[in-house]
Amino acid sequence: MRAPLTGVVHAAQTADEGLTLVLRQELEPGLAAYTVIAHLDPAVPAPAPGTVIAAGAALGRIGRQGSTALPLPHLRVALLSGLLGTEVPTLRAPASQAHLWRSVALNPAIVLQPLDAVP
Repeated sequence: MRAPLTGVVHAAQTADEGLTLVLRQELEPGLAAYTVIAHLDPAVPAPAPGTVIAAGAALGRIGRQGSTALPLPHLRVALLSGLLGTEVPTLRAPASQAHLWRSVALNPAIVLQPLDAVP
């Protein structure tokens, strides 16, 4: 897995579901976003909070941990405008919290194409 944008490691947490990284990026002056990448292989050491990660830099290997029917390699990735008071948000929030997380979920086209091309 490679970093989608240049950013700073905000937090890293290893749990039963593997390694979760939270990167903070400045999309433009005064406009920050967080990329949350969950289910990375916990055997690969996490970069320390505060570490600057360049776009395209290796973050780790895709893991097999997490909530899938089979232990197949997979990731969960979210681009968020905020973390709603959490350091490391879960990407499997209960349905009762769906509206909260939708309110901070960003259009992934921000990462995939130039900002002037995003509708």
